[in-house]
Amino acid sequence: LSGIFAFAFWERDTQKLTLARDHLGVKPLYWCQRGQDIFFASELRALLQHPACPHAINPMALGAYFRSGNVPAPHCIFSGIQKLSPASYVTCRVGAEPELTRYWDLTALALQSPDVTLSFAQATTQLHDLLRATVSSQMVSDVPLGALLSGGIDSTLVTALMQTQSQRPIKSFSIGFDNADFDEAPFARAIAAHLGTDHTETYVTAAEAQEVIPLLPEIYDEPFADSSQIPTYLVAKIARQQVTVALSGDGGDEGFLGYNRYRAWEQL
Repeated sequence: LSGIFAFAFWERDTQKLTLARDHLGVKPLYWCQRGQDIFFASELRALLQHPACPHAINPMALGAYFRSGNVPAPHCIFSGIQKLSPASYVTCRVGAEPELTRYWDLTALALQSPDVTLSFAQATTQLHDLLRATVSSQMVSDVPLGALLSGGIDSTLVTALMQTQSQRPIKSFSIGFDNADFDEAPFARAIAAHLGTDHTETYVTAAEAQEVIPLLPEIYDEPFADSSQIPTYLVAKIARQQVTVALSGDGGDEGFLGYNRYRAWEQL
């Protein structure tokens, strides 16, 4: 399988259930074993509807949250419930303990010796072709499609690759803030004009951003301390008025070492 996924596969003949999650863990999958019963869902709140699923706070997960700003897999904020780890699947059989299997290892892949026979130009071309094919596959949709455009490198690249493969202007969306230190709307506006997208730009006030905060516990299943969740909600709310699916540049900084903190490693 290529792309993001989370699924449950039930084999009736062998009475075997397999739960699987995509390579980087973009799609969530929660599961819980209570006696001989297995509960699973893509949202934690769904499990909590069942009286057998525990509601006690997991102290270990709470500590991880205060260290990292999130609750990393396989932990869950509630004791007795787990998040299936990325690149993993769990096999559940009647009368047997669940078996966890990791089918892919990003760390091992990253540590492999690079192909030194590739020139920089060849590597650039290969990367472009991979990104183009990936964006193309994610554009297959039977509902209106758009792009969340911040004006940064990652969302710009995704939007540009979408536009080159679309027969009509891609619908792009961005939000701006009155505070110039946080306002990326002018960059997004310039990129949209250059690419020729059907661009929607909305400015939000500090008061409107603050109004989102009480909604966050209802939006996210677990504590999540990244302040980007506020603008993400706001731009998604705006985009939803015109499209059902939107691609974005999320994950680019992790994949291409785009965060400033990565530069610190060069000094070590």
